[in-house]
Amino acid sequence: MKRFLLMISLIWSLVCTITIAHADDEVRYSIESYVGHLQLQEDSQATFTQELTYQFQTGYHGQYVTLGSADPLPKGFKIHRHPEVEAYVDGEKREIRVEETDLEDGRQLKIYNARIVGGTVKIKVKWKIDHLLTFYKDIAELNWFPISDGDEKVAKLDFYVDGLNAKQGKLYAHTGYFNPPAQVERTATGYHIWTKDFPKNGKLELHAYWPMTEVLRRDQANEINQGNGKEKFLNKEKSIEQKTFFYRTLLLKVVPIVSVLLFILAFIPWIRYFISTRTRRISKGVRLYEPPQNLPPLVLAKALYQLDFERMVMSREKGQLKFNHLIQATMLDLIDRGNLRLTRDENGETLTCLHYEGLADFELKFIEMIFDQESKINIREVFSKYKIDKVALKKDFRAAKSDTQRDRIRKVGNDVQSLLKKDAQQLSKGVEKEIAKLGLPSYFRDLSEKEEAFSKTGCALHFWLLLILFVSMCFLSFGFGSHLSSFYFWMIVLLVVLFIPFYILVKIREEHLQSLENLDAQFEWMAFRNMIESIPNFNQAELESVVLWNRILVYATMYGQAKKVSQVLKNHQISLPYENWDAVVWITTSSNSFLDGSTLMSYADDSYSVSSFSTNSSDGSGGFDGGGFSDGGGGGGFGAF
Repeated sequence: MKRFLLMISLIWSLVCTITIAHADDEVRYSIESYVGHLQLQEDSQATFTQELTYQFQTGYHGQYVTLGSADPLPKGFKIHRHPEVEAYVDGEKREIRVEETDLEDGRQLKIYNARIVGGTVKIKVKWKIDHLLTFYKDIAELNWFPISDGDEKVAKLDFYVDGLNAKQGKLYAHTGYFNPPAQVERTATGYHIWTKDFPKNGKLELHAYWPMTEVLRRDQANEINQGNGKEKFLNKEKSIEQKTFFYRTLLLKVVPIVSVLLFILAFIPWIRYFISTRTRRISKGVRLYEPPQNLPPLVLAKALYQLDFERMVMSREKGQLKFNHLIQATMLDLIDRGNLRLTRDENGETLTCLHYEGLADFELKFIEMIFDQESKINIREVFSKYKIDKVALKKDFRAAKSDTQRDRIRKVGNDVQSLLKKDAQQLSKGVEKEIAKLGLPSYFRDLSEKEEAFSKTGCALHFWLLLILFVSMCFLSFGFGSHLSSFYFWMIVLLVVLFIPFYILVKIREEHLQSLENLDAQFEWMAFRNMIESIPNFNQAELESVVLWNRILVYATMYGQAKKVSQVLKNHQISLPYENWDAVVWITTSSNSFLDGSTLMSYADDSYSVSSFSTNSSDGSGGFDGGGFSDGGGGGGFGAF
């Protein structure tokens, strides 16, 4: 285990070191503003100017700007090489080196102006573009993405489109179905588009038209498409508007409202399920001063609390009673009935099996597990048939030279584990046999059809809720590239975290459903347990009303009240029919682990560890964008390095 923890620590240190080193090398910056200016000309040429203002928090090597040529674009679209580039650092113009690269669908400029410390950098790029417009008989159409791949969000974005007939036509700016819309205002020379907090990797598409002029018809006669384009343009914008309304209504209103309703509706059948399957109890003030039946602790644990000896030993099953208390109570029960005797002297504590009279099959198996064919043992020898020297076996395993030797050592653990499981199974079957022999009623039941319907309906509604949210998240993420998908993701995570405990609780309820036909018998045992837990507060009259203190002590031990009851007996000098009263007090009040089941659990753990030894183990233990655009082409990005 120490080696494992050391390895984890080293890996974690390495990861942290790499992360810190990477963070030190990372260029941190923000984009304070982006100003774009598109100047259209009637000769089908255009000038596009970009001004980006970077605010660097660290040193940097330079910046990059891209301009795309992704289809669909008008025939003859061309980005001229060698654009004009200027850089200003803290207001002063800087000498720069520009590296221009052709991309598969555009052109990239790398602007080198390295600096060790941060500051404000303004980059100005002036591009020349041919054939940016599409011509029809009635209109000239612009359908273009100037921005699509920014590495950081833009605090303030301004875009100007000038040229042609500024007083006529119409321009629409699209940012996607789910991003904040850009504002468009007409100016004396064209249009001004602006927005704030433009998202990282956000898209800005310009879709506009201007009436055809005589000059355009004459100069672009060979580029004019057949037919009119205005109706097509307006229909496309109408479609975008309708789809935007539909998708925003669906994913921002309908889905959230339906999700909330499903969330509420799903809890209604679950609440009804929990009400129907609740455990009926009696008031703490109701007491019964003698056991309803004289039942052995293991029988009572199985019949009333559904605690199975095998599952408690092999699977660590937990319930209303602790395994340690149950083993301790079983031993005390056998001592009280005269089958066992516990003595104390200068040599320690000794446990003796006196006889087997009146014992059921499961009790005979329990004694066999304790004594291993002996009749008298030191308490340190209880359950010794399952004891193995884990430390020595581990040492031998490490020294083993072959797989055969290692397998032989593992077999020791497997054999003990198999033996313990076999004996525990026989004991559990013996307990079930005794319950049938005594004719004890069933204190538990299966789900009714109505309760099962409540459970399944609640689970089904929650499943549909998660499915709707998951489909919506995928739709937003892969269909539209919207950052809203992260909201849906965290909603799903939150709901899963919330539903898991409910689902577990539903399953637990199914396994421990109280039978309503035998409530009286259950209430009697509840009242008896109330009495035992109240003994430390008894007055003299209540103490005198209890007759069989020896049996009371057995059940008090099972319920974890042995120390308190023994102290009351000692304080009030109440005697019990035991030859070795001191030994009985010792077994119920001491912190020894030999007679309370801890030893058996420890041996079970050791056998599992040995059977799971591996050559690399240290101790052998296991462990448990999209959407809302008019199909324009182009593209553009920016960033720093």
